[in-house]
Amino acid sequence: MLQALRQQASSWVVKILLGLLIASFAIWGINDIFLGERDPMVAKVGSIKIVSSELNESFRDEINRMAPLFGGQLDREKARQIGLLDRALYGLIDRAVYSLGSADLGIAISDQLIRKEIREEPSFRNRRGEFDPAIFRQVISSNNMSEEGYINFLRQGLARTYLSTAITAHAEVPSQMLDPLYRFRNERRSAEYVKVTNASVTVIGTPGEAAIAAFHKSHSARFMAPEFRSVTFVNLDPNILAEGVDVPDDKLRKEYEDRIGEFTIRGRRKVEQIVFKKEATAKRASDLLREGAKFAAVGATVGNKSAEMVSLGWLTQAELIPEIAKATFALADGGITKPIKSVLGWHLVRVTGSKKGRVKSFNEVRAQLKKSIAVASATEAIYRLANRFEDALAGGSTIEEAARQHSLKAVKIDAIDARGRGRSGVPVKGLPSGDEFLRTMLSTPELQESQLTETAEGGYFLLRVNKVIPPELKPLAVVRNQVIKAWQQDRRAAAASKRAQAILDRVKRGENLKAVASAEKLVLKQAASFTRIGAGAANGLTPALVTKLFSLKPGQAGMARTSDGFVVAVLKDIKGADANAKKAKDEMRQALGRGISDDLLGQFTGALRNQFGVEINQKTIEARLLADR
Repeated sequence: MLQALRQQASSWVVKILLGLLIASFAIWGINDIFLGERDPMVAKVGSIKIVSSELNESFRDEINRMAPLFGGQLDREKARQIGLLDRALYGLIDRAVYSLGSADLGIAISDQLIRKEIREEPSFRNRRGEFDPAIFRQVISSNNMSEEGYINFLRQGLARTYLSTAITAHAEVPSQMLDPLYRFRNERRSAEYVKVTNASVTVIGTPGEAAIAAFHKSHSARFMAPEFRSVTFVNLDPNILAEGVDVPDDKLRKEYEDRIGEFTIRGRRKVEQIVFKKEATAKRASDLLREGAKFAAVGATVGNKSAEMVSLGWLTQAELIPEIAKATFALADGGITKPIKSVLGWHLVRVTGSKKGRVKSFNEVRAQLKKSIAVASATEAIYRLANRFEDALAGGSTIEEAARQHSLKAVKIDAIDARGRGRSGVPVKGLPSGDEFLRTMLSTPELQESQLTETAEGGYFLLRVNKVIPPELKPLAVVRNQVIKAWQQDRRAAAASKRAQAILDRVKRGENLKAVASAEKLVLKQAASFTRIGAGAANGLTPALVTKLFSLKPGQAGMARTSDGFVVAVLKDIKGADANAKKAKDEMRQALGRGISDDLLGQFTGALRNQFGVEINQKTIEARLLADR
């Protein structure tokens, strides 16, 4: 082929073709011609470009950092909804603007300072506390960074630190701000109050038909059915397909032999121990134990209070240190070893319980083995089946037709809401596992099919939204009992409010709250020394009532609603903030200082963004990151 090309190279036709090819490479670039732009720009800050891979890596780091708060289950879509993608993007933008700002102001980080920072980083030190180049390379490698990349990252970080420190270093809190704010926040008040609950109203009656109908109509928002969707779906679940998989007995037995360790229950001992530093002390303790001394107190008995008994709980022989493991497992319940030496000292070990080890028989785990093998086989088959099913849909088949072609079941749900519940409020059974099904259902338009979507358990599903049923008022016949109950609740609340208002009016006319409470057979409670933000307030004082009490003078009364009724309170006294509480004042000064520093830094960051200009390519972000789920 090459020889033929050389022979024809003198042809004017070949020369023109080669010339056009070379010109296209020069104009467009080789990568763009064959592959498109592999790592497109998602944002630009001045002259610095932020590419898709950078944002993707930063986004992934944010997800990994927050995942433990979600039980380890935080997918990209959920992370985007809670703002982690924006956080990652603006983190990269701010890093870029500070890099440009540092360069603009002539802030340079020397190699000497870089070396000093690396050598002083605790993560790069060995057990002797010395900087270890091997540990340094291992740590940065485990974080997917090259040595050069880490140094550049560190240089940018130090430059940003010096620049931001220069902005916030003198963010002092003036006394004209601190003193009045301290007095305002730390003023304390006390009050006495009574609570009138809705449940205390017992006589409310039963509404007539006209009242029920009127209440249903005037409070329609309380009796609305949610939006429902009619959905047809096919669920390729490995657990379901596994039910029809036959597993030969010889395969089950081979799997049993291969996994015998999984079915081996190790013997365990419940262990307590005391560790002594000296052999002589351990021997004296051992002698005392043979004479009947208490194991838990023998350390103190021999004059060694630091030798306390420690309960190690249930352990296998492998979980004990080798020096004491064999002797411990040779003991019967209640037995105590002789002094045994280890690197930790001299041990006395007592066994307080034992469980024999054994191997589960083949028949005990037969069903478990069959299910795991069948599910694994079904999972492999499902991938191929999913591709064939998708090909049938691409060929024009409906979900129902494609399901019949591949002996699958197309399931139709007449009505399902965003929580996976039907019209009766009961969860719909038989849905694909995980939350992905409901998310996909809600994001799929009416009369359209979703993409074939993988589940967390290795299966697939595909759905079609047949109809979107908008929210509607439930018929009175369906919610009659709910309407009556709601009417009665409203009547109770109205009666409780009227009773509380009557109590408030009596107090305002000069009656004593204690006397009124006694007459009304209510309990008078005290709320002592609470602050404006409710610190120290009794449970009966809501934030709204606390706010109201801070607008009153001693002897004045106020009323507020609670979750189950109303509270009437009288302000007793006012106590000013402790002017000598230096610690509390210093804490407030520090908190205000941090707030001022954050404000200054936020304004400075905004100014840098405006100075250098920020461009964000939202289309690329959506195409490259939001589509990657």
